[in-house]
Amino acid sequence: PHQITEIYILRLYHVETFSTSREQQQEDHRATRSHHCPHCEEIFPFLSKLKIHLKIHTGEKPYSCSDCGKCFKTSMVLIVHQRTHTGEKPYSCSDCGKSFSHQCNLKTHQRIH
Repeated sequence: PHQITEIYILRLYHVETFSTSREQQQEDHRATRSHHCPHCEEIFPFLSKLKIHLKIHTGEKPYSCSDCGKCFKTSMVLIVHQRTHTGEKPYSCSDCGKSFSHQCNLKTHQRIH
């Protein structure tokens, strides 16, 4: 006996144009979930992204490094910074094995291979 799996495809239509284009769907989604910065022209699809952005205007840096006291706007930037103290290098070159603390440095390095 073969197992039969049914796949249902839900098509979303743009109300006015009956368009099914991915771009139109994304545009509709952004329009319904947009968060505007009260200080500039920036618009964000998620409130969490707006909150991070607002720190540019307020200068708020609530995340501080316990090793050196340097402060950061986001916890992720703090985590990446802490690698300077721990020596952690989580990004390795698959060609030569050299490790890097930042992914962008690995990508730059990989251009030599």
